[in-house]
Amino acid sequence: MTFARNGVLYFADGNRIRAISPAGLISTVVGDGSSSRDIANGTPALQASVGYPSGLTIGPDGDLYFTSGSSYQVLRLTTRGTIEVVASSREFTNLGGFLQLYPAELAFDGSGDLYVSTGNAFRLVELTRSGRVLYLGGFRRGGGSPGALASGPAGSVFGDWQNSIVRIEGSRVEDFLSFARGTAPRVSGTFSPYDIAVGRNGTIYSDTIANDGWTGTTALIAISPDRHVTTLWATNEPPGY
Repeated sequence: MTFARNGVLYFADGNRIRAISPAGLISTVVGDGSSSRDIANGTPALQASVGYPSGLTIGPDGDLYFTSGSSYQVLRLTTRGTIEVVASSREFTNLGGFLQLYPAELAFDGSGDLYVSTGNAFRLVELTRSGRVLYLGGFRRGGGSPGALASGPAGSVFGDWQNSIVRIEGSRVEDFLSFARGTAPRVSGTFSPYDIAVGRNGTIYSDTIANDGWTGTTALIAISPDRHVTTLWATNEPPGY
């Protein structure tokens, strides 16, 4: 999900993207319900065969950006109601010496560069305003999977990876908070961030299941700009559910 500046909430729904207006009206804005391998520039949004869109985010221009799970493209919904290809699957092929990277999550930094976490090979890619596609090798970590990305109010981009929240500034990726047992109050085991969002005051919100042997805790936490962790809600659930 993502909110636009006018208060419209966009959310992915299967092979479509829908919008909820501030008045509560729901409409389809992208997708005809089918799934294809490639989407051409200029395709009318409601005729686009978008397979499992994800990574929804609003760009500096106010347009909706997202990824297609079937075509491996980064796409933009224009004000004309058409789809523009921001980056094609070919641009991700063999990037950084690896096989094709599949774009998954998106976030813009304060300079207007777009960061893309990939759904395989555990890599982070930067799409600059000049059109360059850069592979950020410093983001590679053993195991796990690339997590969600979120834009911070000061222009940084935050991401989750295994048991850490990372902060990305330019080509520099650094740990913002690494979780150890007990870092999140009322959460047993080690907290592994699953998704994140950043508030206007810089507070990071994250939800996950923390595993501790055969038990687990589903939790929602808040991380202040000075790295203080507060558990907002927690309940015991079996891990993986």
